[in-house]
Amino acid sequence: TKRAQDGTINQEGKNKQWVAQCYGYHGLEKVKHGIVSCAGITVGGWDAALKYINVLSEHILRKLGCNDQGVHNYLIYSGELEQAIAPHALKVESNERGWVLTVQNMIGTTMLRNKAGVVVNREGVPYAVLHQYDRSRGKLEPSLGRMYPLLAENDLAIKPGS
Repeated sequence: TKRAQDGTINQEGKNKQWVAQCYGYHGLEKVKHGIVSCAGITVGGWDAALKYINVLSEHILRKLGCNDQGVHNYLIYSGELEQAIAPHALKVESNERGWVLTVQNMIGTTMLRNKAGVVVNREGVPYAVLHQYDRSRGKLEPSLGRMYPLLAENDLAIKPGS
């Protein structure tokens, strides 16, 4: 999932540092204009996903001290991931259009909800996954939480006599 609110790799300090730490100045130059993509949610068919995991782990093991986020963004924007998963296509969706919403750094007013309180993308389609919502509760508009509360863990438990 691309997080457009983060901007490019070169503009986002942590991601810039992670890529440079793993691939040096030349590696950063190669991918610095790519919009930050969150490594926490990667979806694909079985064959493509297995190829992704293999190339990601090879890079991490080869470059000890690198994290998945830096490697993930490098692989996407250097073209190496596209080559590794061929003949499958690489498609990176934006937060605004995809079906996964990464909300860690979102401002509350950018999160759209339909009349039922379901978080939706700009086309009104509900997201299948709200990624990192637990890291954003204090940053999101407090009234949204009151209007549309998430179920607490104990609300999901089967109660005796029900």
